[in-house]
Amino acid sequence: MRRLLAVILGILGSLAFTLVVWAAEKLTVGYGSIGGGMWPAIAAEKKGIFAKNGLDVTYIFIEGGTRALTAMVSGEVPVLQVGGTEVINAALGGADVVIVSSLVNTLSFDLIVTPDILRADDLKGRRLAISRFGSTTDVGLQLALRKLGINPKDVAFLQIGSNPARLNAMLSGQVQGGLLNSDSHAPLARKQGLRTLASLPDLGIEFLQLSTVTSRGYARSHPQVVRQYLKAQVEAIAWLKDENHRQEAQQILGSFLRNQDRELLDIMYDSLVRKVFRPAPYATAGGAQNILEQIALSNPKAKQARAEDFIDSRMIKELEESGFIKGLYQR
Repeated sequence: MRRLLAVILGILGSLAFTLVVWAAEKLTVGYGSIGGGMWPAIAAEKKGIFAKNGLDVTYIFIEGGTRALTAMVSGEVPVLQVGGTEVINAALGGADVVIVSSLVNTLSFDLIVTPDILRADDLKGRRLAISRFGSTTDVGLQLALRKLGINPKDVAFLQIGSNPARLNAMLSGQVQGGLLNSDSHAPLARKQGLRTLASLPDLGIEFLQLSTVTSRGYARSHPQVVRQYLKAQVEAIAWLKDENHRQEAQQILGSFLRNQDRELLDIMYDSLVRKVFRPAPYATAGGAQNILEQIALSNPKAKQARAEDFIDSRMIKELEESGFIKGLYQR
């Protein structure tokens, strides 16, 4: 009898799994940068958290947030993981885009330079690498330079591309500096003879560095898809924050970065998972305001805009107020 019951339960379980897979909503999500901020996303994918929430997610890399936003506006991808700068720039230009969560609300970059750059003044007249004009690395670098007393007009900005591309440009001498992710690529740069001129987290600049973005139209027509994506996101953050999962989490990120350096992955876990990722990943108005103020230097429309106009936190708020997020940490 027990054996028969076990067989029946096994069959029912298989049928249930088949139905979930069959009913899974396909969702393509673009991302514009390879770095530790994508950790919750790839953990949700590898640990089946998306599937558990009825989603069949495919991630595609579109180098640079500006290009990624172009893909969204053209209808190629409905959801993105990109910097808030690109989103706000696009919205100011009339694009239907909105930030629904933000995994990283600080400028988690180091200003990495070649060995001959000893102080901030040495940057004058030099070439610095960014991803694309109007990107997070562009605006972030301008903010950092001003904090260091350097007019951004006194340096040349070159559009180089992703973290690995910017690192290679510095190593080859094409540029003399640029922003690299503090937790993933900056330590690698230092091991190869480059140096940190300034660590941007120490400069205390609140910023929407990596946000979850969709269009208001898509959120209205597919509210359950967006809600389930965010639900999987907060579940993945909770999974990462469980110290019992530390080693597996590091292996997942190492495969994504193609770097299994244990020392580097320990640094990233302690910094990102413990300090940067929050259980409820709200996008902050302060982070949006800093972006607006920088954009306003060249775009008058930004002066009249309100930070809150670019953010819709209702779904994250629902998850928090329902007790769902709190429940993830009480198991």
